Amino acid sequence: MGKDIAIKIKADGSQARSEINSTGSTIDQMETNGVKSFLAMHASALKFVAAGAAVAAVAITAGKKIYDLAQQSATALDRVDKLSQKIGLSRKGFQEWDYILSQSGASVEGLQMGIKTLSDAATEAQKGTKQYAAAFDKLGVSVTDANGRMKDQETLFNEVFSALAQMENATERTALANDLLGRSATELSPALNSGADSIE
Repeated sequence: MGKDIAIKIKADGSQARSEINSTGSTIDQMETNGVKSFLAMHASALKFVAAGAAVAAVAITAGKKIYDLAQQSATALDRVDKLSQKIGLSRKGFQEWDYILSQSGASVEGLQMGIKTLSDAATEAQKGTKQYAAAFDKLGVSVTDANGRMKDQETLFNEVFSALAQMENATERTALANDLLGRSATELSPALNSGADSIE
C-alpha cells in the first residue's frame, strides 16, 4: 500500500510539473504573441517616432552648424567694420584689398600707415611741395578731383597703387612707393610686383 501511495504521489508530481511547464509555455507564447501584436499594431507609430528622432538629430546638427557659421560671420563682419574704419577704407574697399594683399603674403593691416603717409603726401603736393608734387606727376595721378576738391584717401590709394604696379622700372617704382607710402611700401612690394593686371 505504501508503494502504491508513493507511485501515485510521483505520478501526481509528474503531472503537476507537466501542467506547470505547459502553463509556462502558454504564458511565454502569450508574451511573445503580445509583443508581436503590440509591434504590429503600433508599427506605423514606432516608425514615425524613429523618423522623428532622426529628423531631430539632423536638426540639432544643422542648428549647430548654422550657429557656428553665424558666429564666424559676426566675427568677420566685426573685423571688417573695425579695421576698415581704422585704416580709412570703405567696407567694400577693405575686403578687396584684404583679398589682394593676402594673395601675395601681405597683410591689409599694413595699409594703415601707408594710407596715412599717402594722405599726408597728397596734402603736401596740393600745397605745392615739389618732392610730392613731382612724385604724383610721375605717376600721372592728380590729388584733386574734377571739381578741385581733394580726393578721398581710398580713391587716391587705388589710383596710386595701380599706377605704381604699371611701372616697368622697378628701381623707380620702389623710390616713388617709398616717398608716397613710407615704410608700408616694403610690405606692399610683393603685390606691386604682381602687376596691375593681377591686382585688377
